[in-house]
Amino acid sequence: MPGRVTLVLLLIAGFAGAHAPVNQGERAGEVKRLILSNEHTSGSFPLDSRVVEKAPAILRVAVSKVANPSKLPFQIFVYLSYRSKGASQDSGPKGRILIGNFGLYPPDHPGSFSVRASEAFRALQSKNADASEVRLLLEMRRIHESSPWNPVEVTIEPPEWRAK
Repeated sequence: MPGRVTLVLLLIAGFAGAHAPVNQGERAGEVKRLILSNEHTSGSFPLDSRVVEKAPAILRVAVSKVANPSKLPFQIFVYLSYRSKGASQDSGPKGRILIGNFGLYPPDHPGSFSVRASEAFRALQSKNADASEVRLLLEMRRIHESSPWNPVEVTIEPPEWRAK
């Protein structure tokens, strides 16, 4: 019987952990949801080198949950973040290429957005980027930059890539 209790507890803990958000978008090699907030305005998803090589034309970003009680208007900017081939981990900041941006309307409702990524991938190819170091960077910004941040939290699902 003690073995069953342990197994049940492990299953419950595993289930709870599988749905817990992870700010950097990854855990143990699995891509997880990304949480952006007024305190952590940027985060990233790793990109498999096969995605980089295929250079898909369309990126779909799904915002599945929004907590924005003051309805603060904001936008999410989406970039390809990269490091050049041969650059060391300590060689300074990575480069980034804008894919596009979108905003929620109303600003407290989730939604899905498609942005064209083909131009960004073409620019990435010209940068001599290391395909194993490319990430999808998302950055949340207030529309009125001079306004103070109010509590905002958005959950972003792993990216979906499409050829057309």
